[in-house]
Amino acid sequence: MCIPASCNGVGDCTSPDNGRCQEDDVCLCNPGYIGNDCSQRAVCSDNCHGHGECTDGDVCICDPNWSGHRCDVPTCGGSPACQGHGNCTDQALCVCFPGWTGSDCSLPSCVD
Repeated sequence: MCIPASCNGVGDCTSPDNGRCQEDDVCLCNPGYIGNDCSQRAVCSDNCHGHGECTDGDVCICDPNWSGHRCDVPTCGGSPACQGHGNCTDQALCVCFPGWTGSDCSLPSCVD
């Protein structure tokens, strides 16, 4: 018979929305929560520019197509950006050079 872990010593991880008990008195916090009992909201000073999730107090985990410490650098599909066949905009969109198409400028366009 398995005995479930108890986190009563750390406030039972505050609530199921904040985290879950991983082992006795060790909480595994959900994204956006920190602390030994997951009671504190992770706060990034600029909310990761709206392109990521704030974890561990002040660390941004960036969404796809965004990078940088604060998720403020558009990557446009990797390196080189836009497969080297276009320019990456501030909205993380590729503007393809003539002769190239696709969301990441990876497809040669047909010329009549």
